[in-house]
Amino acid sequence: NKQRPMALPDKLPDDPRELANLGDQFLESGTYDKAVFIYEKVLAKDPQDMDTYNDMGLALHYMGRTSEAISALRKGTQISPSYQRIWLSLGFILKSSGNNEEAKIALKKAAEINPQTDVGQEAVNILKTL
Repeated sequence: NKQRPMALPDKLPDDPRELANLGDQFLESGTYDKAVFIYEKVLAKDPQDMDTYNDMGLALHYMGRTSEAISALRKGTQISPSYQRIWLSLGFILKSSGNNEEAKIALKKAAEINPQTDVGQEAVNILKTL
């Protein structure tokens, strides 16, 4: 259930975490263009924020900008190769775009990081469909 699209506030928070939370609100409401706008600002302040790379990749994908989504997620995997969720998102988006071979690689990586977590289990489940 998507909420009504939100408006950008007159003044954006300076704190990267507060900004990221605002971006997440836009993502959850389906206002993907505003989410991406905010996530870009977060990454300018905190280029190591893996959750934001992940969420920006998802928002871009949902906007139909899948190649940009894949680029954002790959950049995140380079910065933090042990961040499990970003590998899952990358695999999901690669699979959604029909790139099953690369999806398998990303999903296997997500599963290998820790197969016991919910993220690891989801990666295994998606792998079974490929």
